[in-house]
Amino acid sequence: MKSPVPDRSGGLTNTSWTMIDMAVLGEGTKGDHAKEQFVRRYWPAVYAYFRKAGQSCNDASDLSQGFFCDVVFGRNLLSTASPQRGRFRSLLLTAAQNYVRERHRYNRRAKRWSGVAPLTLSESEALVKKSQGAQTPEAAFTQAWAMS
Repeated sequence: MKSPVPDRSGGLTNTSWTMIDMAVLGEGTKGDHAKEQFVRRYWPAVYAYFRKAGQSCNDASDLSQGFFCDVVFGRNLLSTASPQRGRFRSLLLTAAQNYVRERHRYNRRAKRWSGVAPLTLSESEALVKKSQGAQTPEAAFTQAWAMS
């Protein structure tokens, strides 16, 4: 039977603080089950955000998995959540936005350095042998700098 009161939440459900507490504090099978429930419940929202942010299906899926592993569980995001601090939805969304920015910066740095070919080990050792007369690491640096 349909409720006589219209649903004004836009289909959004209330946060299950019990599930979040169990995912944070639960040990063994109960904790694992709560974490699985958490991921099943919030994965669609996180994935949808990444897709709408311009990611391909595969990239959004990878980002979602990384977000849950690295941020939610790896950095223990759930332990910072509490009803007194505000909406959980806002916390999760802000964390996802920050994660996208962090991954973007990381990927840009990786691309920036990918074209640099470092010296081979034998080339580096040859420079070290040439600067063996140096008395300090700083002097060795200065000699190698001058030779290069």
